[in-house]
Amino acid sequence: MTQTLITRLLLILLVIQAGGGGNFGRGMGGFRGGGGFGGSSGGINVFRGHSGSGSDWSMGWLEIVLLACVVIAILGFKFFEAWQSGQAPTVTREVRAGLKRQNRKRQESLLQEVQQADPLFSEQQFLDRCSQGFALIQKCWAQHNLADCRAMLSDAVHARFQVYLKMQQAEQVHHRIDQLDVTEARVVAISTDPPFDTIHVQFTASALIREEPLEQMHKSAWNVPRKSFSEVWTFVRRRGALTSRRRSLLTGQCPHCGAQLVITDSNQCPHCQSFVHAGYDDWVLCEITQDCEWIVTESAAQIPGWDQLQQHDPALSLAQIEDRASVVFWRCMLSLYFQDPQMSLPVLWSESAGFPECWRVTNDGFWKLPAVGSVQLLRCLPAVQEADEDRVVVLLRWSGTRACGDRASPHLLGRQMMFPHELTLVRRRGALSKPEDTFHTCSCRACAAPIDVASTASCRWCGKSLNDGSYDWVLESVAPQGLWQAPLHSGRIVTKPLT
Repeated sequence: MTQTLITRLLLILLVIQAGGGGNFGRGMGGFRGGGGFGGSSGGINVFRGHSGSGSDWSMGWLEIVLLACVVIAILGFKFFEAWQSGQAPTVTREVRAGLKRQNRKRQESLLQEVQQADPLFSEQQFLDRCSQGFALIQKCWAQHNLADCRAMLSDAVHARFQVYLKMQQAEQVHHRIDQLDVTEARVVAISTDPPFDTIHVQFTASALIREEPLEQMHKSAWNVPRKSFSEVWTFVRRRGALTSRRRSLLTGQCPHCGAQLVITDSNQCPHCQSFVHAGYDDWVLCEITQDCEWIVTESAAQIPGWDQLQQHDPALSLAQIEDRASVVFWRCMLSLYFQDPQMSLPVLWSESAGFPECWRVTNDGFWKLPAVGSVQLLRCLPAVQEADEDRVVVLLRWSGTRACGDRASPHLLGRQMMFPHELTLVRRRGALSKPEDTFHTCSCRACAAPIDVASTASCRWCGKSLNDGSYDWVLESVAPQGLWQAPLHSGRIVTKPLT
């Protein structure tokens, strides 16, 4: 009896290993899964007519229990093996749980706060201008020229667009969008955490969208159905800035002289020579979140460690940290795509281990069409001693497809996956934020010169270090969500192995 039982269990074990999950039983010559309940022995008929013998193999309840134990043991081993290999947790689709729209009374109360500080502010005028900005940005995107809308973009959003455009040029394709129709623009949430006011606007729109060869850009005829999409755009402005009835960055005008702005590397108006500080003089677009990913986030005051961090740096803002985290991500994606480590040097901490291992792709590969779903500050870890670094941990949910080979015709190494990663950013204790430069994080904090795309670890103008944490937040480490661990007494972040 015992020998027969062991033989049957070994046979079942071999079948499971050979089948490999979804291919269970293939190539086993006559195996038919299933079978009904019943039989003379009161068991489950697993094999019927095995090898043409005409006899049934019935399993008793003891054998069923042992079989279940074997299956559980195998699955447990497989999960443990995957965990040991350091594979980041990934999902293909997930809708974040949370409020999709702020409580109406709360929103009205915060809107009154904005209007008290800025009597000329009108919600409807603001939405109208945001809609104009939305259309202008789509137009600039379609033309592969962001100069007309650069002034209203934070460095993170601009970096995001630049990465996509450079990838399109490398792949010799153009993502064309035409006949844009904004069907609705509405405020879904407001926050007034000092020193900035933040308004989240949900856009629902439709357009003709398709991919075409770059050499045929805007030359071929349309033959595609309209596509609808919904996104939440986040606009930020310094508390104390005032609305102008006649000019706005959101409509492409200089907030000082009203002239149409065309800005490339410099943030200086070519007409009145005044410096245009996005978010300081007027509203700036600092984040684009997919509607399925966006939720009403908590106040910065409720984030662990935030109050202590802001006591030492009163001008520090939630939007600044999240914008910087996005800049770091896009710099790294660009560096990986073009296999140029220099591009990521300005944002990687000089004392870190280098480029994050969990963002690397085997065979000198890259990420095709990376996309950020949301960015959220999770916690702050103020330095214990003056000689230490302050740290912040930011959750970045993004998606992409591993690929390798020629950029114009890449070989895909899998399907598109979503990754929730926790980024640890560090900055020297004592470094202070400047409200006027909050959203110009692609500039040298020491001399305000723009940082080249193909850059180094030092500013080519003043020679100051860009990545030692003396002036701005830089990346220390990246860990899959749930694998991040608090720093040890040495001040270093410890995570479970990623390779």
